[in-house]
Amino acid sequence: MKRSGADRPWHVAHVIGSLQTGGAERQLVNYLLAADRIDFRHTVICLEERGELAATVEAVGIPVVHVPVRWRFAAACLRRFVRWLKAEGVDVLHAHMHDSALWGRTAGRLAGVPVLMTTEHGKELWKGPLRVAVDHHLSRWTARHIAVSSDGMEIRIR
Repeated sequence: MKRSGADRPWHVAHVIGSLQTGGAERQLVNYLLAADRIDFRHTVICLEERGELAATVEAVGIPVVHVPVRWRFAAACLRRFVRWLKAEGVDVLHAHMHDSALWGRTAGRLAGVPVLMTTEHGKELWKGPLRVAVDHHLSRWTARHIAVSSDGMEIRIR
């Protein structure tokens, strides 16, 4: 399923805080272990740290890259993230969980990534009004939102 007129596979960047053991992290790793690696080139971008599951992903030939972000240095971190996305020719950015979705979709939009998507791994009821407003704003640029539960989907569409 190569892009029309393209001789290279789609480059999908999966953005997550880390690959430490957890539900969302395990779900991403399980997906990557079964994912099509012929028509799609996958990369995992960890924003906090690589984590113990990184070796499992790298063992099947999928790179895991640490692109650190810190709110204190937001502008510099965002510039570095955007440069990486452009240099790697990312076609699809798939962000997992709230902070990764915020950083990922913002950097993806600035880098001109054609497809931005998120996966909601929980209800995220902790989000205050500002985070909800920012998330709704970023949703305008998001091609797909995936919810792992019907509860998460109900909250998402409100």
